Amino acid sequence: MSSTLWRLQCLRHSTDGSRSAAAVAAAKAKAKKSQATGGGGGGGGGSDRAKLAEKKERLLRALLPQRVVIEWSEEDQRAAEEAARAYSRLRWEENVERQKRIARLLRARKAAIAELPPEQRAFAKTPDYSTPRHPQWIPTETPPIPGYKPQTDRERSSWTSGMRGDVNVSE
Repeated sequence: MSSTLWRLQCLRHSTDGSRSAAAVAAAKAKAKKSQATGGGGGGGGGSDRAKLAEKKERLLRALLPQRVVIEWSEEDQRAAEEAARAYSRLRWEENVERQKRIARLLRARKAAIAELPPEQRAFAKTPDYSTPRHPQWIPTETPPIPGYKPQTDRERSSWTSGMRGDVNVSE
């Protein structure tokens, strides 16, 4: 793992957005190592490298999501909890109704299959795994434009025939 990604992981795990102890220790060890080798690249480029590393560190810290603490008053907290309970109750009731409707449909299907003659009953009990047909229309967000008349296939083909280099001799 590259050192930048490792630092990002260390920063992610720190609680207050500052660098963790492991990241600080790694940065100190890296600084000592680069000083001992004369900047790591030779030719006095150590200060530029340190500035670049500092910029990278600031950028990584800025990219991390900041923890936002929201202060709730007592009445806001109670209202939010009550709204959550009401929503949960509503969703639970909808789910129970849905389950009842599905069970009612399954019972009706079983009763209808039981009424069929034996040869049709065997066919009706086999599951249908074919893919359902998709609707052939495209949903749109805008209402129809008054006065708009779409082109027919014939008009469209005569318009595009010249684009392909075809010559329409009949006209």
